[in-house]
Amino acid sequence: MVEAHDLDSYLALEYHFHLLDTPSLLVKNIFDFVSSLILFILFSPILILIAIIIKLDSPGPIFFIQKRLGKNMQEINIIKFRTMRINAEQHLEKIIQTDSARREEYQKYHKLRNDPRITRVGKWLRRYSLDEIPQLINVLKGQMSLVGPRAYMVSEKKDVGKYTSMILRVKPGMTGWWQVMERNHASFLRRLEMDEYYISNWSMWMDVYLMMKTVGVILAGNGI
Repeated sequence: MVEAHDLDSYLALEYHFHLLDTPSLLVKNIFDFVSSLILFILFSPILILIAIIIKLDSPGPIFFIQKRLGKNMQEINIIKFRTMRINAEQHLEKIIQTDSARREEYQKYHKLRNDPRITRVGKWLRRYSLDEIPQLINVLKGQMSLVGPRAYMVSEKKDVGKYTSMILRVKPGMTGWWQVMERNHASFLRRLEMDEYYISNWSMWMDVYLMMKTVGVILAGNGI
Protein backbone atom coordinates (compact mmCIF):
# COMPACT_ATOMS: atom_id res chain seq x y z
CA MET A 1 0.00 0.00 0.00
CA VAL A 2 1.25 3.50 -0.82
CA GLU A 3 0.45 6.61 1.22
CA ALA A 4 1.21 10.18 0.12
CA HIS A 5 2.70 12.66 2.61
CA ASP A 6 3.63 16.32 2.48
CA LEU A 7 7.25 16.80 3.54
CA ASP A 8 7.98 20.50 3.59
CA SER A 9 5.99 21.07 0.38
CA TYR A 10 7.49 17.98 -1.29
CA LEU A 11 5.46 14.91 -2.20
CA ALA A 12 6.71 11.83 -0.37
CA LEU A 13 5.46 8.28 -0.86
CA GLU A 14 5.43 5.80 2.03
CA TYR A 15 5.21 2.11 1.18
CA HIS A 16 3.57 -0.40 3.52
CA PHE A 17 4.10 -4.12 2.96
CA HIS A 18 1.57 -5.52 5.41
CA LEU A 19 2.52 -9.17 5.06
CA LEU A 20 6.11 -8.45 6.09
CA ASP A 21 5.11 -7.25 9.57
CA THR A 22 5.99 -9.69 12.38
CA PRO A 23 2.56 -9.53 14.11
CA SER A 24 0.82 -10.13 10.77
CA LEU A 25 3.02 -13.14 10.03
CA LEU A 26 2.27 -14.65 13.45
CA VAL A 27 -1.49 -14.32 12.98
CA LYS A 28 -1.27 -15.76 9.46
CA ASN A 29 0.90 -18.71 10.57
CA ILE A 30 -1.52 -19.68 13.34
CA PHE A 31 -4.49 -19.40 10.97
CA ASP A 32 -2.68 -21.51 8.34
CA PHE A 33 -1.80 -24.34 10.73
CA VAL A 34 -5.20 -24.65 12.40
CA SER A 35 -7.17 -24.34 9.15
CA SER A 36 -4.97 -26.74 7.16
CA LEU A 37 -5.13 -29.35 9.93
CA ILE A 38 -8.94 -29.22 9.92
CA LEU A 39 -9.05 -29.36 6.10
CA PHE A 40 -6.61 -32.27 5.94
CA ILE A 41 -8.75 -34.32 8.33
CA LEU A 42 -11.94 -33.47 6.40
CA PHE A 43 -10.37 -34.28 3.01
CA SER A 44 -8.68 -37.54 4.08
CA PRO A 45 -11.36 -39.84 2.56
CA ILE A 46 -11.22 -37.89 -0.72
CA LEU A 47 -7.41 -38.09 -0.76
CA ILE A 48 -7.55 -41.88 -0.48
CA LEU A 49 -10.18 -42.17 -3.23
CA ILE A 50 -8.23 -39.93 -5.62
CA ALA A 51 -5.03 -41.88 -4.97
CA ILE A 52 -6.77 -45.14 -5.97
CA ILE A 53 -8.23 -43.59 -9.15
CA ILE A 54 -4.84 -42.21 -10.24
CA LYS A 55 -3.21 -45.60 -9.74
CA LEU A 56 -5.87 -47.32 -11.84
CA ASP A 57 -5.83 -44.69 -14.61
CA SER A 58 -2.18 -44.55 -15.70
CA PRO A 59 1.26 -45.95 -14.86
CA GLY A 60 3.42 -43.89 -12.55
CA PRO A 61 3.47 -42.61 -8.97
CA ILE A 62 0.40 -41.22 -7.20
CA PHE A 63 2.09 -38.00 -6.15
CA PHE A 64 4.11 -35.48 -8.12
CA ILE A 65 6.85 -33.83 -6.09
CA GLN A 66 8.58 -30.80 -7.55
CA LYS A 67 11.13 -28.33 -6.24
CA ARG A 68 9.79 -24.79 -5.97
CA LEU A 69 11.02 -21.51 -4.53
CA GLY A 70 9.83 -20.95 -0.97
CA LYS A 71 10.32 -18.18 1.55
CA ASN A 72 13.74 -16.48 1.38
CA MET A 73 14.44 -18.36 -1.87
CA GLN A 74 14.81 -21.69 -0.08
CA GLU A 75 13.89 -24.63 -2.27
CA ILE A 76 10.94 -26.70 -1.06
CA ASN A 77 9.37 -29.89 -2.38
CA ILE A 78 5.71 -29.22 -3.08
CA ILE A 79 3.34 -32.17 -3.19
CA LYS A 80 0.56 -32.60 -5.73
CA PHE A 81 -1.43 -35.47 -7.14
CA ARG A 82 0.18 -36.54 -10.41
CA THR A 83 -1.82 -35.23 -13.36
CA MET A 84 0.68 -35.86 -16.15
CA ARG A 85 2.12 -38.94 -17.73
CA ILE A 86 5.64 -39.97 -16.80
CA ASN A 87 8.59 -38.17 -18.46
CA ALA A 88 6.44 -35.04 -18.79
CA GLU A 89 9.38 -32.63 -18.73
CA GLN A 90 11.13 -34.36 -21.61
CA HIS A 91 7.89 -34.31 -23.58
CA LEU A 92 7.52 -30.58 -22.91
CA GLU A 93 10.96 -29.90 -24.36
CA LYS A 94 9.99 -31.77 -27.50
CA ILE A 95 6.74 -29.80 -27.81
CA ILE A 96 8.27 -26.32 -27.49
CA GLN A 97 11.11 -27.21 -29.84
CA THR A 98 8.84 -28.46 -32.63
CA ASP A 99 5.74 -26.25 -32.23
CA SER A 100 6.39 -22.49 -32.46
CA ALA A 101 2.85 -21.50 -31.42
CA ARG A 102 3.02 -23.55 -28.26
CA ARG A 103 6.53 -22.30 -27.58
CA GLU A 104 5.25 -18.71 -27.62
CA GLU A 105 2.31 -19.69 -25.41
CA TYR A 106 4.62 -21.29 -22.86
CA GLN A 107 6.98 -18.31 -22.86
CA LYS A 108 4.07 -15.97 -22.10
CA TYR A 109 2.08 -18.05 -19.60
CA HIS A 110 4.65 -20.65 -18.43
CA LYS A 111 2.00 -23.31 -19.07
CA LEU A 112 0.06 -24.82 -21.97
CA ARG A 113 -3.73 -24.45 -22.11
CA ASN A 114 -4.35 -27.76 -23.91
CA ASP A 115 -1.41 -29.72 -22.57
CA PRO A 116 -1.12 -33.15 -24.24
CA ARG A 117 0.91 -34.43 -21.31
CA ILE A 118 -2.08 -34.41 -18.96
CA THR A 119 -3.77 -37.76 -18.24
CA ARG A 120 -7.53 -38.40 -18.41
CA VAL A 121 -7.91 -38.26 -14.63
CA GLY A 122 -5.42 -35.38 -14.52
CA LYS A 123 -7.75 -33.18 -16.61
CA TRP A 124 -10.57 -33.77 -14.14
CA LEU A 125 -8.34 -33.15 -11.12
CA ARG A 126 -6.99 -29.91 -12.57
CA ARG A 127 -10.41 -28.67 -13.59
CA TYR A 128 -11.53 -28.77 -9.95
CA SER A 129 -8.05 -28.04 -8.49
CA LEU A 130 -8.14 -31.35 -6.61
CA ASP A 131 -4.51 -32.02 -7.52
CA GLU A 132 -3.55 -29.21 -5.12
CA ILE A 133 -5.03 -30.78 -1.96
CA PRO A 134 -1.82 -32.65 -0.92
CA GLN A 135 -0.13 -29.26 -0.51
CA LEU A 136 -1.94 -29.10 2.83
CA ILE A 137 1.03 -31.17 3.99
CA ASN A 138 3.35 -28.36 2.90
CA VAL A 139 1.24 -25.90 4.89
CA LEU A 140 1.34 -28.10 7.99
CA LYS A 141 5.12 -28.32 7.65
CA GLY A 142 5.33 -24.52 7.62
CA GLN A 143 6.62 -24.35 4.04
CA MET A 144 3.52 -22.82 2.47
CA SER A 145 0.44 -20.79 3.36
CA LEU A 146 -3.16 -21.46 2.41
CA VAL A 147 -3.17 -18.09 0.61
CA GLY A 148 -0.11 -16.38 -0.82
CA PRO A 149 1.91 -15.70 -3.96
CA ARG A 150 2.50 -18.53 -6.40
CA ALA A 151 5.15 -21.15 -5.61
CA TYR A 152 7.43 -20.37 -8.54
CA MET A 153 9.58 -23.05 -10.11
CA VAL A 154 13.32 -22.94 -9.56
CA SER A 155 13.82 -22.47 -13.31
CA GLU A 156 11.59 -19.34 -13.17
CA LYS A 157 13.81 -17.50 -10.68
CA LYS A 158 15.44 -15.34 -13.35
CA ASP A 159 12.03 -14.54 -14.87
CA VAL A 160 10.70 -13.29 -11.52
CA GLY A 161 13.40 -10.61 -11.84
CA LYS A 162 12.81 -7.40 -9.87
CA TYR A 163 9.89 -8.97 -7.99
CA THR A 164 12.19 -11.49 -6.29
CA SER A 165 12.99 -9.32 -3.26
CA MET A 166 9.29 -8.91 -2.51
CA ILE A 167 7.57 -12.16 -3.51
CA LEU A 168 10.21 -14.53 -2.19
CA ARG A 169 10.24 -12.92 1.26
CA VAL A 170 6.98 -14.68 2.16
CA LYS A 171 5.65 -18.22 1.98
CA PRO A 172 3.99 -19.24 -1.29
CA GLY A 173 0.32 -20.14 -1.12
CA MET A 174 -1.93 -22.96 -2.26
CA THR A 175 -4.21 -20.31 -3.71
CA GLY A 176 -3.79 -16.60 -4.24
CA TRP A 177 -4.97 -13.33 -5.73
CA TRP A 178 -4.38 -14.04 -9.42
CA GLN A 179 -5.35 -17.71 -9.13
CA VAL A 180 -8.94 -16.78 -8.27
CA MET A 181 -9.26 -13.37 -9.92
CA GLU A 182 -7.82 -14.12 -13.35
CA ARG A 183 -7.10 -17.84 -13.14
CA ASN A 184 -5.28 -19.09 -16.26
CA HIS A 185 -5.87 -15.93 -18.30
CA ALA A 186 -3.10 -13.95 -16.60
CA SER A 187 0.30 -13.70 -18.26
CA PHE A 188 3.40 -14.50 -16.21
CA LEU A 189 4.15 -10.78 -15.73
CA ARG A 190 0.57 -10.10 -14.66
CA ARG A 191 0.84 -12.86 -12.03
CA LEU A 192 3.96 -11.24 -10.59
CA GLU A 193 2.21 -7.86 -10.39
CA MET A 194 -0.80 -9.39 -8.64
CA ASP A 195 1.38 -11.32 -6.19
CA GLU A 196 3.12 -8.07 -5.27
CA TYR A 197 -0.26 -6.36 -4.84
CA TYR A 198 -1.39 -9.14 -2.48
CA ILE A 199 1.69 -8.78 -0.26
CA SER A 200 1.38 -4.99 -0.14
CA ASN A 201 -2.35 -5.01 0.69
CA TRP A 202 -2.63 -8.15 2.81
CA SER A 203 -5.12 -8.53 5.64
CA MET A 204 -6.76 -11.56 7.27
CA TRP A 205 -10.04 -10.51 5.72
CA MET A 206 -8.35 -10.58 2.33
CA ASP A 207 -7.24 -14.17 2.98
CA VAL A 208 -10.76 -15.17 4.05
CA TYR A 209 -12.21 -13.50 0.95
CA LEU A 210 -9.75 -15.28 -1.37
CA MET A 211 -10.44 -18.64 0.27
CA MET A 212 -14.18 -18.11 -0.28
CA LYS A 213 -13.51 -17.15 -3.90
CA THR A 214 -11.35 -20.27 -4.26
CA VAL A 215 -14.26 -22.46 -3.20
CA GLY A 216 -16.40 -20.79 -5.87
CA VAL A 217 -13.75 -21.34 -8.55
CA ILE A 218 -13.39 -25.01 -7.59
CA LEU A 219 -17.16 -25.66 -7.62
CA ALA A 220 -17.44 -23.91 -11.00
CA GLY A 221 -14.72 -26.13 -12.45
CA ASN A 222 -12.74 -23.20 -13.82
CA GLY A 223 -9.40 -25.01 -13.84
CA ILE A 224 -7.25 -25.73 -16.90
